[in-house]
Formats: sequence, C-alpha cells, structure tokens
Amino acid sequence: MLAKIYSAAVYGVDLSKNVFHVAGLDSAGAVVRRLKFRPNALLIFFERAGRAVVGMETCPGSQWLAR
Repeated sequence: MLAKIYSAAVYGVDLSKNVFHVAGLDSAGAVVRRLKFRPNALLIFFERAGRAVVGMETCPGSQWLAR
C-alpha cells in the first residue's frame, strides 16, 4: 500500500549522519513528495517503494556512511 502512496519515477537522497532527506520526482521532473527519514526508516521505505531510479549525493559524509 505504501508503495502506491510513495511511488515516483526518480528519488534523490541527501545523505547525512542522522537524517536523510528524500525528494520524489514524477516522470516529468516535478516534485511529488519530500520526506525525511532516520537511517533505519529509509531502508524500510525503499523496500516498500515502487521501482525507481535513485540518486544519492556524494560528499565526505557518504564515505563515513559506507564504513
């Protein structure tokens, strides 16, 4: 059910240490959803979301998260 509510063609993810910001865009590039998650909730969201392209910001903080 959540996948249909939060479906988008593209998701952009802004990574940080404690809170992740997600913007969902439709196929025309218009923002359809803006969300904020803790790391564990972000994984649950993407497990339930429909298939889409996901782009993540890269910065020194992303290297910290990868470890």
